[in-house]
Amino acid sequence: GLMRFLTHEDVAKLVPECMNILRRTPEFYLESLSASIEAMTIDMSRYLEEFGTVVRERVTQEKVQDAVLSLLAALTRQSSESTALAALGSELAKILFGKGKQGQLRTWQERIGIFKGLLLIATLCKSKGIVPMLEENMAQLVAMTDKELNEEAKCAGLELLGKVVKRTGKVTPDYVKMLSKTLEGSSDVLRASAVQSIAHGFEHSEAASSGLELAAPLIKLVQNAEKKPAYRPPAVMGLKLLLRLVQVDAKISAKLNEAKAWNLVTSQNAQLPSLIQDEALDEQQLQASIEIIQFVFLEQQEFLRKLKPEDASPLFAALCKLLSHPTFSVHKSATQAVKKLMGEQGVLERLIDTLDKDISSLSEAKASAGSSEERSSQTHASLRYGRAILSIVPSSIPPDVFSKLLLMAHSDLILSAANGRSKEGVPFLWDRLRRKMEVESSSSTKDLVRDNADNLCKFLAGEEGASSENPSRSRAAIESLRSLSILSVDVLMPVLLDLVREDLQPETLSFSSWDIIIYRTPDGQL
Repeated sequence: GLMRFLTHEDVAKLVPECMNILRRTPEFYLESLSASIEAMTIDMSRYLEEFGTVVRERVTQEKVQDAVLSLLAALTRQSSESTALAALGSELAKILFGKGKQGQLRTWQERIGIFKGLLLIATLCKSKGIVPMLEENMAQLVAMTDKELNEEAKCAGLELLGKVVKRTGKVTPDYVKMLSKTLEGSSDVLRASAVQSIAHGFEHSEAASSGLELAAPLIKLVQNAEKKPAYRPPAVMGLKLLLRLVQVDAKISAKLNEAKAWNLVTSQNAQLPSLIQDEALDEQQLQASIEIIQFVFLEQQEFLRKLKPEDASPLFAALCKLLSHPTFSVHKSATQAVKKLMGEQGVLERLIDTLDKDISSLSEAKASAGSSEERSSQTHASLRYGRAILSIVPSSIPPDVFSKLLLMAHSDLILSAANGRSKEGVPFLWDRLRRKMEVESSSSTKDLVRDNADNLCKFLAGEEGASSENPSRSRAAIESLRSLSILSVDVLMPVLLDLVREDLQPETLSFSSWDIIIYRTPDGQL
């Protein structure tokens, strides 16, 4: 707390003493120094030269490497002048290339320290003044990474190169050649690192035009994912990168179709839904999944028309899992994608059907949940799926869509959550859903109920609703009818009574009131 009140005059007096301590016993003071610098409110640019000495001397020492990198991160965040940071980056590069006082680095741990230090400078410093230093060292960094034999150090080099290319916007032929070689003949870990490096480096479409040579190894990566589980997470990102290359060269699209690359997301054995379900993908890969699904729906319509319904099912299953994902940024991106896809024929209906099935199966699991851990997991799921329901409300609401949205909002999964009902007993999600529908359709919910009363009642009272053999679905339909009756009882009651009359058998109607009283009288009584 006190650190944020220090002035330049105070820090100038403290720096010499700090340097003495850091030279003697850095392991005791580095971590607390990093935290102190993070808390300061002054620009630390003028002190980079002094502290940079400690960084250069100690970053290759494995014992204090993490603490030194924390210090460098704190200094980079608190410094506004790029000149001093660029100078420090150049010094670190010299050490990496064997041109520093230390001579050639002997161990891979030392090289990792330098790679990570350069990565911090390349990513945390926002000034353009850092770019010339990165461009100057690009060729040697590629050569150093290419020759690296240790897997962990090579991964660190690949990550650094991806961020350098992203920062400079320049893709060199030797970088592309090294990536191609790594994709085709390396371990699973290195292959995944190469894909991540490409993802960072080719984030901008301008860079993609320099990476067309990567199309063939990336297509091969996606093809191998069908039979090799280790290939699947990087294959998701690889397919997204191929879509970037398609924008540069349309011929790649035909190659993707020829290689059956879409089997990753469209076939009965598609792996994408299970990868999302099993939490095998990181956030970047999940975002890539959303882009892929959106591309298939919007750009591959002819391909979609030829698909059997069961082969297209994984697309909807994956999209539902992304809509209900616990990471909000993933849910938000999936929601934005759904809004773009709602206009495509049949997409909304199939998406709602898929989400309805997921919620129905989770509602059944909720009923049989025993342990507190299982119940907690189900409560968390109810919040995620509640968010997903609200995200698929269309501007035009057909009766069947209205009915299924109602059922999902009143399912056991949703209502049994801690905040499932308000104090008045009104289902909380139904109240939010009602307001969302009014905003999207520009109509009051009462008008929607009145206009669709017949269809709503038939569905909710029918075999897919209250008359369902599935107890949880039957309960959801009854709760839905209860909510609608509170809203518009005068509209619903006549329709429901007509449905009851239609359902009664002639033999049942022949019973008199006395017959029913006699039937209800306990045995042995008059």
